[in-house]
Amino acid sequence: MKDTKSSQDRELTSSFICPIERNQRLEDVLSSMNIPKSWMKNYLNVKQLNLSGQIQVEIPIDVLMKNHINPVYSGSTIKILHEDDHFIVFDKPAGVHSHPLRYDESDNCLSFLRSVGKGCYLVVNQENYDRGLLFRLDYETSGVLIYCKSEKNRENLFSNRLEAVSLKRYTAIVHGDFNQPTDISIPLKPFGKKGKKMVYSVQGDVGEMKVEKLNYNPEKNISLLKVDLKTGLRHQIRAQLSHLGHPILGDVLYGGEASDRMYLHSTLYEINFEGIKLKVGSSPKSFLVHF
Repeated sequence: MKDTKSSQDRELTSSFICPIERNQRLEDVLSSMNIPKSWMKNYLNVKQLNLSGQIQVEIPIDVLMKNHINPVYSGSTIKILHEDDHFIVFDKPAGVHSHPLRYDESDNCLSFLRSVGKGCYLVVNQENYDRGLLFRLDYETSGVLIYCKSEKNRENLFSNRLEAVSLKRYTAIVHGDFNQPTDISIPLKPFGKKGKKMVYSVQGDVGEMKVEKLNYNPEKNISLLKVDLKTGLRHQIRAQLSHLGHPILGDVLYGGEASDRMYLHSTLYEINFEGIKLKVGSSPKSFLVHF
């Protein structure tokens, strides 16, 4: 394999396949390695796939390492809040992905897991890049993130997540003096290119949450909120608070003013289901500088 980075980085971005027999196309070689054609075509064009009779062919490492997790972690420090026979619980920093989408992505919690010698747990749900994660946090969101160590627990808890996860609490800083009803129920649907953004729609899925204002800073015109999430729609907290006229500080996608980060933190998760119990919290202490 060819290392296209410095030896200090130790990250592979491309690889050589050698040899290819006469009249054997690159596509045939990759197919013999159980690499799906749809995956090849994400990285290689028709001309490249039809190459034959070559001594060496260089291809992106992502082609060969489909669904593998990079062992090099290059992001901010991740703290493990809790570990037992069932779970590993991360304290995910803002600006770190929950999981990768390709092998060459290394700023994610699962690459961190490999980098600290816990890669054995990545056999869970190994055909998908989110592996044993019970849920995902957005790149900009920090806090509690739960990983299931076994396939059985992941399937059971994920299939019954509305019942199994008894508390999902978040802390947020939003623009304005938040004086809205405590119980919020707003339907949302994807909007825009590839559904990048969630917006209000009567035809959408209804997301429910309970919100309590903890503090208000009149000088900065911002409110500190406690949010108990009842459902778990994509971008639910961000989109619903924005729809109510109180976008999260730093959440530019949903109308918030630019800041050093997006001020949304996963504060507390509690699981109590079929004898499995877990209660883990993470303090949003960095938020308090605003109040």
